[in-house]
Amino acid sequence: MLFFSEFLFEGFISGYIQSVLDNEANVICQASDKTIYDNITYGDETLGKTLLMRHDILVQHETKGLFILDTKYKELHRFENNDVRYILSQEANASDVHQVITYAWKWSAPDF
Repeated sequence: MLFFSEFLFEGFISGYIQSVLDNEANVICQASDKTIYDNITYGDETLGKTLLMRHDILVQHETKGLFILDTKYKELHRFENNDVRYILSQEANASDVHQVITYAWKWSAPDF
């Protein structure tokens, strides 16, 4: 049998969050009800909603609001001089940063 590590990791994290939050929140894996573009028009043709976003984990907390979690299953190298900024500048790539900004923009997040 073949298991993709990133899916196992995502399932573990979402299950853990659900168990910790118990009945205080709704935890949904692979939530996909939002699109990046709500209405695309090309020439005279309206294409409608495009580019469906699939959030790894969506947490809807009763009192604290909405949290969007994106799990990453990557190898990180040891901290050099214990400087987290160095690790982030070396390990994070543009697509990860773009993904976070896009999620925050579409959900009108005050903080991210």
